[in-house]
Amino acid sequence: ANSEFEKEFALDSELKPYKLKDKTDMGYFIKGYIDRLDNLSNTINIIDYKSKKADGVSQEKLEEIKTFKDFQLGLYTLFATQEYKKDVDAYLLSFKSDKNLSSKFTRVATDEKLIPKNRGKDSGVLYDSQYETNLKTNIYDIKSKIEEGDFRFDSSDEKYCGYCEIRFMCQGRDLGKVISS
Repeated sequence: ANSEFEKEFALDSELKPYKLKDKTDMGYFIKGYIDRLDNLSNTINIIDYKSKKADGVSQEKLEEIKTFKDFQLGLYTLFATQEYKKDVDAYLLSFKSDKNLSSKFTRVATDEKLIPKNRGKDSGVLYDSQYETNLKTNIYDIKSKIEEGDFRFDSSDEKYCGYCEIRFMCQGRDLGKVISS
């Protein structure tokens, strides 16, 4: 398999893959890094390593993804489906587990077959055209909120950025520029 680690990716203002020319290129709209991307024959596997402890599927995390409180795997999938034209299986992986060596505790996949059946409980979020449309709508909503200055955070504390749901759009560039109302 063709594996890349710390893969940098970018999207333009239409949320299409953007090729960064060099380190100073600021023409992108969203930029981020994927911990690991495996380009397999039929599927792109995306792995994000998490240091938090996990045993089994996190219903709470899946809910955040479904309601667009968490954009991470959705964004990676949006990028990868366009860039590689293959099915995508993206998941959060923890090595801190009591039961197993590792735990895929949250998953977003473009094909139902990639999401294991789990006795009535969700084991992943299906990334279909409806999900993609809603994801894009939510990203654009945040963008307009930022532009209208309706984005509240205390820019005196940059540590907050680590927990911010939209750091992928701000990149810290808006720190100090945004006045909380």
